[in-house]
Amino acid sequence: MRRRDFIKTIAVGSAGAALSFNSIPMRALGENSVTSKFLNPFIDTDKVLVVIELLGGNDGLNTVIPYQDSQYYIKRPVIGIPAGNVLTLPGSTMGLHPSLTELKNLMIDGKLAVVQNVGYANPNFSHFRATDIWHTASNSNQILTTGWLGRYLREEYPNYPGTLPADPMSIQIGTNSDLSLISQVGNMALTFQDPNQFYQLTQGGTYSGYERVKTYAGDELNFARKVSSRLSSICNKSKRSC
Repeated sequence: MRRRDFIKTIAVGSAGAALSFNSIPMRALGENSVTSKFLNPFIDTDKVLVVIELLGGNDGLNTVIPYQDSQYYIKRPVIGIPAGNVLTLPGSTMGLHPSLTELKNLMIDGKLAVVQNVGYANPNFSHFRATDIWHTASNSNQILTTGWLGRYLREEYPNYPGTLPADPMSIQIGTNSDLSLISQVGNMALTFQDPNQFYQLTQGGTYSGYERVKTYAGDELNFARKVSSRLSSICNKSKRSC
């Protein structure tokens, strides 16, 4: 995956989330001179993008802790993490929750970064609407029906679903399709909750060598058979990926 192209593509049709870097306005999903500086060191690799969505409320100030800011303890006299318990980070005024030792090690090794203060102008305080903004990377006054990942995958696979890729474009593990993976032609993810159960569902055989039915309804049947056969062929890859 080319990270530079990924950033450019998902910005199409979406302004992204507004933030600033050293007081320079920028977009979390946009393309400008600041984001270009972040992208310059990256080259093509065989790595994949893994997005983990944690549902529920995370206490950000007790995760990445401004323990050197007196206002933190003034505002949180009871639930604030004592400075002596904070996992300090070299060269930073921020620290981590004491249970996040492994994350601290990753940060010291240069394998983990924290992006703070990412948001958008005129925030919407509805939980459900804010989640849609998050998934679609829209402005707060903009309604989009496609997700930022879905738009990227649509650009990468313009002939889908007429032409099915040999490998899954993306895999979502969960009970419901996520708006972030919806494109103009529908869901771009192979979605299942348990890879082992999914594997069992696809072990009913394939339709290789079947006779094509040359009617309107037959076209639908042929497509369903094609999808079923392709699911069987990619199932082992998906199982290994999970």
